[in-house]
Amino acid sequence: MSNKTKKILKSVGLWFVTLGVAGLFLMSGAGKLMASDPYPASFAKWGYDVWFMYVTGALEVAAAVALLVPRVASLGALALGGVMAGAAVIHLTHGEYAFIGVNAVLFGALVLIGYARRDWVIERFGLLAEAVTVRNG
Repeated sequence: MSNKTKKILKSVGLWFVTLGVAGLFLMSGAGKLMASDPYPASFAKWGYDVWFMYVTGALEVAAAVALLVPRVASLGALALGGVMAGAAVIHLTHGEYAFIGVNAVLFGALVLIGYARRDWVIERFGLLAEAVTVRNG
């Protein structure tokens, strides 16, 4: 298999994962924004006001859209990684252990997306120049 073919397959695979994760968060976020079942009852059970459900939904939708823009996908992945970490803590503290696996799989996919799309963010914030300077001594 040629290097060009490998590069194409990696790109297709990354887009496959990205579209799946973005789709899940778009649906989840939209459900929260529309106050669809089971979100209002779940947030109330966890002790959060309804405004927090709407903020979480808006963050999920915005970050899911960011995943679809390669330049800012790593920032969207970072934001959603924070949401997943928070969700895992909530599920742990409320004894909802069945959801932890889902949180872990989505978090892993977000790490993959964030790492694969990191170049623009590194260049934008000047970290690449520092890394090259350190590497070249």
